[in-house]
Order: sequence, then structure tokens, then C-alpha cells
Amino acid sequence: MLLRNAIDMLRVGMADYQIGDHARLLSAVRNLHGGVILLYKEALRRLSPAGSEDVLVKERILPKRLPDGTIVFQGTGKRTANVDTIRERFESLGLGVDWKRLETVTKARNNAEHYFSDLKKSALGGVVSNCMVLVRDFMVNELKLDPKSNLGDEAWNAMLRVAEIVEAERLECRCLFGLVAWESPTLQAAVFDLACRSCASPLLAPVDSSDRTEVTSVVLLCRSCGEEEDATSFVARSLKEHLAWDQFEASRESLDSPCVTCPTCNSDAFVVAEWRCVYCGETPERRCSRCETEIPPEELNGSGLCGYCEHMSTKDD
Repeated sequence: MLLRNAIDMLRVGMADYQIGDHARLLSAVRNLHGGVILLYKEALRRLSPAGSEDVLVKERILPKRLPDGTIVFQGTGKRTANVDTIRERFESLGLGVDWKRLETVTKARNNAEHYFSDLKKSALGGVVSNCMVLVRDFMVNELKLDPKSNLGDEAWNAMLRVAEIVEAERLECRCLFGLVAWESPTLQAAVFDLACRSCASPLLAPVDSSDRTEVTSVVLLCRSCGEEEDATSFVARSLKEHLAWDQFEASRESLDSPCVTCPTCNSDAFVVAEWRCVYCGETPERRCSRCETEIPPEELNGSGLCGYCEHMSTKDD
């Protein structure tokens, strides 16, 4: 049932996309995203032990004692696992998914439903392209299914045509990105994954393509809707989206945030793993000049002191 529903949603999504008016494009985004998620749930259903009430698919899992005393786990209730739970179970089970690509599709769906008043067919080509890759890779590698024979020639060929056009333009955009002096590998990867804030298109490219352009002077242009965004905005936005899962895990495990506010330029662009602000280039001292302990990233304030010593120095004054 899950597999059948997934295929139906993907087919409807492509039919809606081809019609292309606002209501149908909104439906297309919902159905394509939903179809991918149902494929993931189908994999969990297949891996659930017999008699477990599809335990890996369900949101709630409860232990049950069998007559012989054996403890087993069963799924309970009607609610199924959300995307975060699916990701945790996939990583535990060793199932492969391009989560960054899925996050891009999810963001496009959320934006289409809550923020975009005018959806453009050209802008949503990236959603179709990303879904095509997600569907192809997962069906072949994890479900051992042929996507073309399962989705049908019409839907699959339509996805391929859109994906080919989008990927050709995306490659051209990436070549232009290669001319920018990013300096930071984290920022470069984050911007490569970035979608337009106005239409969710992945077709962003620097307006000025001169060789070794400095990050702070870069302006991104969306080739789908014409929206421009300068570095004061896209640097922090790209890092927030790129490091969202790392931030989630850091919060859950009470670890340092992967990215914090720079004490010099006040941009949310200080990448802890690189110990530098990828916007202004600031590289503060790691150790407190007063007590010589390592300064936690969240306590960076430009004084060279940890939070405690900064507080004490203020009291001394």
C-alpha cells in the first residue's frame, strides 16, 4: 500500500507540474515531496519484523512481552515516523539517502505552502530534478526496483527531461561559483546547496563572474525569477540551512553549535570547525587571555576573554 501510494503521488505530482498553473504547481510540490517520503516509509515497512505492526514505520514503539517471556517491540497508533525520525532510523540501519537534497525539496515545499504567492514552473524545475535523483537512487539502491517501469514511461520521462535541463544550468552556475574566492570549504558547500529565497530555484549564480571575486562583494542572481541577494544575507542564510542537521544534533547532545555570531562583524557566519568568520575572515584567539582556558564558541565577544572572565573584569571595573 505504501509503495502504491508513493508511486501514485509521484505520478500526480508530475501531471500537476506539467499543467503548471498556481494551484497545480502547489499540488505538484506537495505530491512529489510526499511520494519520496512514502518510498522511505516503504523501506522501513519491509525491514519491520513480521508481526511487529510495521514497527519501524510507526512514530510510537512499545515493548511487548510474549507468552514465552521474550520481549519484542511493536508499532502502535496511527501516526507514522516524521522525517527526522526516518533519518535517525535510516542512519542506524545503514540506508543511504542524500539528506541535503531532501532538505532542499522540503524547504521548497514549505516555502510554496506558506510564503510564495506566485509559484513559477521554471523555478520548481529544481524540485522535480532533485526528486528524480532521490527517487532513482533510492528505488534502485534500497528498494531494488526499476523506477521507469514502476512510475511508467510518461511520468519518468517527464522527470528526466526536466532534470536534464535543470542540471545543465546548475552545472553552468557551479562553474561561475568556482570563480569566487570562497576561502572556506564550508561556505562553498553551503552556497552550492542554496536555493533562491523568493522562488526556491537552485539556479543561483554570481552576478559578477570576474576571476577571484571576494565573498563580501558577491551578489547572487536567481536565473528563474531574477531575485538578487547580497553577501550580507546569503552567507548567513546558506550556513544556517547547510548546517541545520548539525545544529539539531548539537542541541540534542548539548554540544557546541557548528556556527555562531561573529564578534567582529556580527554576522551569523563564524564556523566553529574552521575557527573563523567566513564572511569577514576574523580568527579570534581560542584561549582566554586571562585564565587561558579555551573559549566556548558561544562566548566569543571580541574581548579575548571567556564569558566568566569577561563578567569578572566588568565587576572589577
